[in-house]
Amino acid sequence: MSDTMKYGSGTHPETPPEPGKTAYEQPKATPDLAATAECAIHATSEALKDAGRKAAVTMNDLAEAASATGAKAREHVSRQVEEQPVASLLMAAAMGLVVGVLLTRR
Repeated sequence: MSDTMKYGSGTHPETPPEPGKTAYEQPKATPDLAATAECAIHATSEALKDAGRKAAVTMNDLAEAASATGAKAREHVSRQVEEQPVASLLMAAAMGLVVGVLLTRR
């Protein structure tokens, strides 16, 4: 005897009827494969939308943090150039020399 026949039509084959519940309150079997696939597609779609929203929020937070760090670095360099202009000029010249040497070695 099949489980569906044993437990009655309309319920999951693996699940026996729950005591104290009417036939309308018992778990219903999925009508067909198309409905099951549609539910799976909908759930996957919602999960992907949620992941996209979370990724967008994270990227926005990272962009704001990077912008703040860049602003702090710019302020620090500006202050350093104002306080020690000669040392800053020599540092920039040395960096330019190093970059020039590295590029001409190719």
